[in-house]
Amino acid sequence: MIEIGFCNKEKLQSLKNDLMKLEKTAFHPDIQEDWESKSELIKNSASCFLAWDVNRVIGEAYAVKDLSDEDGDSADEKHLQEIDRKMKVENGVYLCSLAVLPGYEGRGIARQLMEEVFDDLREQGYSVVYSHAKEGASSHLHEVFGGELIGKRENWYDTGKTHFLYRIVL
Repeated sequence: MIEIGFCNKEKLQSLKNDLMKLEKTAFHPDIQEDWESKSELIKNSASCFLAWDVNRVIGEAYAVKDLSDEDGDSADEKHLQEIDRKMKVENGVYLCSLAVLPGYEGRGIARQLMEEVFDDLREQGYSVVYSHAKEGASSHLHEVFGGELIGKRENWYDTGKTHFLYRIVL
């Protein structure tokens, strides 16, 4: 039975293998986080929920309130700096990750994860969520939640993929 639950940040180390498996299967190698970066993102997240099947993590969604560590000179890093400025003005966050393991896709798990994160963010008083999504199911899901397409990035971080930027009012 699949369950969605708030991420217990104190027990992150025990989730390392599951979370890194998810990272490696869900994200292009050029944008995968290493464990140190991923665990810091989750520890400092405004909201983090995980999907479980029995005793293993099969999905994640987390939002961060600060993108200011993106201080590089690439066009993509400058793009994230611009989003960070908008977030600060609008009391917003950035949905940093929304991922579900292959084999579990198409079951509404990503939708449930987004609902939980968005409900939690609303309760905390956040007003808006910015998020990038790939074309297809992820983009469609952002639109289901009322996401307004406000931009797109060709060849996102040299992945060869186009990512679309959405703004979702909570």
